[in-house]
Amino acid sequence: MKKLFFLLLIGATLATFAQKDEEYDFDGILRKISFGGGLNAKLGYNISDLPYDIGSGINVGFDIDAIYYMPMSDDKESGLMITASYHSYPFGLTLKSIAGDISQTHNYTYLAIGGDFVYNNLMAGINLGLFPISGSRTESGNSFELNSSLMGTTIDARIGYMYNIFEDEGSSANLVGRLSYTISPIYKENLTGIRNEVTSETMQYNFTPLTLSVGVNYLFKME
Repeated sequence: MKKLFFLLLIGATLATFAQKDEEYDFDGILRKISFGGGLNAKLGYNISDLPYDIGSGINVGFDIDAIYYMPMSDDKESGLMITASYHSYPFGLTLKSIAGDISQTHNYTYLAIGGDFVYNNLMAGINLGLFPISGSRTESGNSFELNSSLMGTTIDARIGYMYNIFEDEGSSANLVGRLSYTISPIYKENLTGIRNEVTSETMQYNFTPLTLSVGVNYLFKME
């Protein structure tokens, strides 16, 4: 149900691309080939099904982007944005027990490649976490490094919006907001837990974070 909701949200956003406002005052930011970089802060929350004694929570992370933008035509406000990123997947967990709950924060980082179709500053695309860099877990003030070889390739579906805050003939600065859902799980192999305390039914589970990021990028125009 959660996956269906997110896919419907993406579909509704894509549908708005066809509803162009004829009085839209386009500022020219997306009419030229551009390159630059960006920095994004993000919140992450795991939305996959978990065992009865594990709860989901929020954690923070950040992304660093290298950006290349290519317009698709000279007379339309559309184009393709390519990103190469230091990309994070933060989320929190709560381990529930009679002795007391224990809070954990998780953060997994990748070298990722992404692509977004841009229209009237709306964005929709995918991001691929191709090369795991590191994984970490913090619990009761102690930090533990996780073996990155256990981490698989990730695929994110994402939507967003870019708002221009400064522009001159050669460059522009922009605020960027994105909502991303991790379609493929973090770990290569599923974990095993107890679904129901009464029946002791077991289940396979993994982590698929939903993240919300807000950041800024700076782009230099090449033509």
